[in-house]
Amino acid sequence: MTGEQDKYRELQKCAEAGDPVAMRELAFLLSDYDKPEDNNIPRALELYRRCGELGDRDAFVDYGVLLEELDRPVEQVIAAYRRAGTPEAWFNLALLYDYGRRVPVDHRRAVRYYRRAADAGHIEAACNLGASYHHGTGVRKDEHKAFFYIRFAAENGDELAYCSLAEGYYFGEGTRKNYRKAFEWFRRSYLQSRRAKAADWLGALYAEGKGVRRDLRKAFLWRKKAVASGDEPALFSLALMYIYGEGTEKKPDEARKLLARFLERNPDDCDARYWLGMISPAAEALPHFDFVYRREHDPWSAWQIVRLGLKGECRFPPERFRELEKLLHLAVRKKIPGALRLLRSRRWQAEIRRKRMAETCM
Repeated sequence: MTGEQDKYRELQKCAEAGDPVAMRELAFLLSDYDKPEDNNIPRALELYRRCGELGDRDAFVDYGVLLEELDRPVEQVIAAYRRAGTPEAWFNLALLYDYGRRVPVDHRRAVRYYRRAADAGHIEAACNLGASYHHGTGVRKDEHKAFFYIRFAAENGDELAYCSLAEGYYFGEGTRKNYRKAFEWFRRSYLQSRRAKAADWLGALYAEGKGVRRDLRKAFLWRKKAVASGDEPALFSLALMYIYGEGTEKKPDEARKLLARFLERNPDDCDARYWLGMISPAAEALPHFDFVYRREHDPWSAWQIVRLGLKGECRFPPERFRELEKLLHLAVRKKIPGALRLLRSRRWQAEIRRKRMAETCM
């Protein structure tokens, strides 16, 4: 008989003798999904229940978790967590109502349980409660309380709270702006959990020179890390660095690839479409500027359409020249540089005469 079998047999003896510690450990082994051949779920449930009745309230939490995993009636799950009455049980109850796990979504009730668990020192509950106050979900929005709970969670090691706390310091939400602390918490988030979002933020802080000395090369490298880690917004910010040559050489081909990847996931993003139009050949650029103008009535896109039409790099039928006139006047009203000069130029007047003659001959 192996040592593992000896240990299992000893646990059985102690559990039968009423040892709560042995009962919980044996229940865990009997419900271990990594070893389905050794499972005895009914026996595990019985052991957890008996252990809880002997005074081990955490056993009722394990009992409730196992009932959840088995898709037992939700009333049994709730009853188990309520009998436990521990911070972990309150947190689990909050999750049930916050995400509507087989119960109607009830954010107000979720906040009550989050608060009860957080005030008892539960770190994850504090993080979620801070998010509830930040978004005003189930409770009146309160940035000061949001910052208080998120800072508590972050300072006690909740890695999910690191970025939220850093953003609080960056935007001054619930506290004074402090770019240095924002940089420190974003850096800690990346070093401890390799969060792509944190890498993109570090790139932004290096690019802006906030909380750290401005360094475009480091900004570029951090944004490359963010892209490699799968952060979508970093695709756009890294593309702009390639366009402007910030921290690297100008590489419009690389920028086009990044913007195309970004638009695959965000096809309606007008900023990305505008910049893709700016670095694409004329025939490919026009649909992007058209999209942005029709979506947002953007004067800069209108100006680019006019320029493409006058260069002759895109075919504009005579009947569309009226539209170009309209777009140019929009650019003039919005004081786009060069628009008024073009409107008053002999070139534009000659273009008007030529197009109108073409319309007359049609």
